[in-house]
Amino acid sequence: MSAHPSRSVPDRSDSSDPLDAYETTGSSPTGVHVVGLGPVGLALLDLLETHAVPVVAVSDTSGTARGEQADLRATVVRRAKEAHGSVAVDLGGRPGRLGLAIRDTGAAVVVDATATSFTRPEWTGLLESAVLDRGARLVLAAKDGACRGLPTWVRRFPGAVGINAVLGGTGARFLDELEDLAADEGRVRLAGNATTTTIIEVIEAGGSVDDGVDEAGRRGLLEADPELDLRGADAAVKLAVVVGTLTGRPVDPETIPTDHVRSLVPEEVRERAAHGQTTRLVGTWNGDGELAVRYESVALDDPLAVPGNRVAYVYECGPGDPRVHTGGGIGPVATAEAALADVRSFLGGAT
Repeated sequence: MSAHPSRSVPDRSDSSDPLDAYETTGSSPTGVHVVGLGPVGLALLDLLETHAVPVVAVSDTSGTARGEQADLRATVVRRAKEAHGSVAVDLGGRPGRLGLAIRDTGAAVVVDATATSFTRPEWTGLLESAVLDRGARLVLAAKDGACRGLPTWVRRFPGAVGINAVLGGTGARFLDELEDLAADEGRVRLAGNATTTTIIEVIEAGGSVDDGVDEAGRRGLLEADPELDLRGADAAVKLAVVVGTLTGRPVDPETIPTDHVRSLVPEEVRERAAHGQTTRLVGTWNGDGELAVRYESVALDDPLAVPGNRVAYVYECGPGDPRVHTGGGIGPVATAEAALADVRSFLGGAT
């Protein structure tokens, strides 16, 4: 695969950037900086502590706290978040500019555990300039950076970005096999949204769509904005990440037609189940530029007929059997485990 030529990247961390809400000073040559302290970020802190991975800084919307200035043990950070909703209280977090904070802490690995949002186009450039351009490694749990930046990042910064959490625990294998997969641009099929699979399972058992949504919520599967799952947007984003990375051309997920979960007819879903079929929200790309996310009837022996605690990606490239990637990086803890795998890989597994 040919690499894209390097290009200059504008500094996105000036004070006019509304996302640059944090600043610290100083430097640290190793360790992890966790950005975003929602359910995934907090679960990741627990895992990093368990595996003795040094955390040099944490950031949320209130500021950045550094390990040399504050106690960043997982229990302490969690207590501060639960009590005050921020790291600026109790942990001494300092408000400032996030781009500078990420650069100045000098972490070897930065984890973007923020909530996925496509209303912050400058975020991708900030991650590029503050992390990748200085030679650090970037682990993504949020999906907008992967969607917008990864198609060029994997070529400009080979081996520097981890997306295991983005693709439900299959991202590491996808990147490992990317050269082979990209060489034969063929058909891609994925069942990447566990929320809709869970809803379908509830319907097949006699429940309603609302019952399924409630069950997905109890399992912690819903996005911060549940509509991202329910209208198929989350599945479209994952399809866009995969196809954009394969082709080297970013895909706007908003251009991908999707089905809303409310389009499901419970009687039809149960009728399929009675005849040895199931239903899945399937993202497809035929290698010709046509992408779609639709509810489809799926045979029980189809690789996409995974249960609600799994995701599946099928790459039909060239002759022979398709490559099937399955993962269980579903929900905050399992997503954090998928991100941890990338962190440990970047740190040489010496944890």
